[in-house]
Amino acid sequence: MLPQEAGFQWETLELRDGRFRYWSASDVMAEHPPKYPIEGTYLIKDNQLILSNDKTYSLCSINGTKMLWKLRAVQYWEQYEIIDASGMLVQVKSVGSEEPSLTPFFTKQQWDRSAEQVKELREGSKDAKK
Repeated sequence: MLPQEAGFQWETLELRDGRFRYWSASDVMAEHPPKYPIEGTYLIKDNQLILSNDKTYSLCSINGTKMLWKLRAVQYWEQYEIIDASGMLVQVKSVGSEEPSLTPFFTKQQWDRSAEQVKELREGSKDAKK
């Protein structure tokens, strides 16, 4: 599931016996929202989880906990040390589980560094528009 830190987004991916079910919602209204759950098959190749609907996640382990990271989240972390909460799915016991939190997986220094990097990138983007 997406962690609490993802804000007004909700995302759940269920994996079982080579098949997946996927649900998603946010505060953005889609003109033609998909019908959930989206279902299909998946395979794991190297450190990638590949869904039959062309979504791909990286398999990551943070402090001994398995997570799925969207490729964008991996890029933000590797290039900028930004924690992209909307790009990480945390393992839970069941679809009915409470939303997990990313707080215990990163140190205070990592959270602070991430916030600083986001601020610097935003300021750089504003300067480029002038």
